[in-house]
Order: sequence, then structure tokens, then C-alpha cells
Amino acid sequence: MKFVLWIICLFFVRVLPAQKPVTIECRIGEGIGKIMQLSGVNNGQQKILASASYAQNGYYGFRFIPEYEGFYVLGDGKSYEYPLYLKAGDAVSLFMDKDTIYLTGKNNTAENKVLYDWVKLSKRVCEKSIFYEDLFPEFEVLLSKIKPFCKNIETKNSRFNELMKHFISYELDRFALNFIYTPRSEHPSKEQRIAYYNSIVDNNKFQDEVILEMPDGIKLLKLYIENKKNASDVQESLAVIPNKKLQGTLVVEQAKGFGRSYFEYMEFMEKAKKYVDADQLKILEDKASELYEAKKGERAIDFTCPDANG
Repeated sequence: MKFVLWIICLFFVRVLPAQKPVTIECRIGEGIGKIMQLSGVNNGQQKILASASYAQNGYYGFRFIPEYEGFYVLGDGKSYEYPLYLKAGDAVSLFMDKDTIYLTGKNNTAENKVLYDWVKLSKRVCEKSIFYEDLFPEFEVLLSKIKPFCKNIETKNSRFNELMKHFISYELDRFALNFIYTPRSEHPSKEQRIAYYNSIVDNNKFQDEVILEMPDGIKLLKLYIENKKNASDVQESLAVIPNKKLQGTLVVEQAKGFGRSYFEYMEFMEKAKKYVDADQLKILEDKASELYEAKKGERAIDFTCPDANG
């Protein structure tokens, strides 16, 4: 009789009585740590919703009311992370060890069956894009299988079908860009890269905001602009991202990289503020307030104070 550690996740507000919980059950094999995390996607970034400890080779589970329908991430938050597609009432059962992950049981949804067909198909290329010196032969084999795979995405959930095709497209870009920008002893020159790289940066790719529904959407956007010659220049780095919200989101992310220099930050903010909406501008202004510090040797803040006559 198997023992399942269930983590009942009470982290959502405004829960209606009619909403049905999601159930995730996972059996762990060798080589995985003892802490597993369930993360949601918030504005293109993973947000930890709950974590669970478990006995080696044991079982554990999560049960919660989903705040949205879409992608989630299950893993250790380090080396092993895998996507899930969840909506109210779904059940997922899977096995994970250091070498593989696959669905088990009979209650998995059609969406996750398609998703894990993709995980199986792309797993080797995904691993090679980070840990190996050669990628292109297997990457091109994977590319040859994409069209027939996408043609067979025909669940009853039309929203998932469309989102899954976007997910695959972004995954291919992520594999290709990871191979170029992750540390390794030698990177291929531009002349050595396969033709696929010529199609990655395309101004028509970011007319909508669907990339923010992807678990690593922000990381991928940063990789897209990494190709720019002067990625530190706001205008030049955002030239490949025409969508206004995506531009503002990237500006907010870039602002996080500033240290303690208030005046340096204000120079950045002056260039960046035309790319943000009101909510994003408020985030930038809050950052400026945190950085403000009158230091000896820095320019003084311009204060305008009323005199005795007002």
C-alpha cells in the first residue's frame, strides 16, 4: 500500500464552492532531491505555490484550487523541472527520476498526454542545449518532426491546442538560444550555426503577449534581446519586441539590475518611461524611491520649496 504525502494548498483567495481542485500525484525514483516544488506562471516567470518533502522512492502529491488554466511547473527548482497543463478538476499522475519523467495511471488529461509526448520527443535536445557540446544534428532531426506533431494536437480544448503550438515554438527557440548563451568550452561561430538561427528574431513574433503565459517567458525574452549589439541601450534592446506590454515588462526587469546609484537609475528611467504603462511606471518610481540617497560627492536633488510669500 503506497503512502502519499498530500500538500493541500490553500494559497488562493476568492475560492468559490463550485470550483474543483486539481490533484497531482508523483512517484519519485533515484537521483532526485527530497524537496519538490509546484510553481505557477505569473507574467512570464515561475512563482512557487507550494513545496513538499518526501521519502526517497516515495510518493507525494498536491491538491489545490487552480487560479487559472494554463501551464504550471513541477520539479526541484534546480536541475529537474517539467511542465504541466492544469485546469479545474484535472488529475495528473507521473513518475520522475534523474533520467526520465512520464505519465502513469489512467486519469491523466488529454492535454497532459500531448504535453508529455512533447517532453519525450524533445528531452534529448533540451538536455543537449545546456550540457553538451554538440546540438545541431539532433536539433535538425527534431525540427523535421514538428509539423506532423503539431498537426496531431487535436484535443477538445481549443485553447490548449493553440497555446501548445506556441509553447513548442518558444521551446525550440529556447533550446537554440540556450546552446549559444550557456557556458561551455566552445560556442559555434555565426558561420557554423544552422539556418534556424536566422528565423529566431522576428519582429512579427511578439505582436501579442502569449509568451507571458510560458513558464520561462521572461528568460526567453532576455535571450532574444541578448543578440543585440548594445543590449544595455534601452531603445536598441527593445527594437525586436514591438508589443508595448512586453517592452514595459522587460524594462521593469532591467531596472532590477541597478545597484545603489540613484542618479544612474534616473538616467535609465528617463529613457525607459516611454515604454511602460501606468502600473509599470509605478514600479519604476518605487525603485527610484528606494535608491534615493543623498551622498557626498553626488549631484544634489533639485528641491523646489515655497518661500515666505508662497
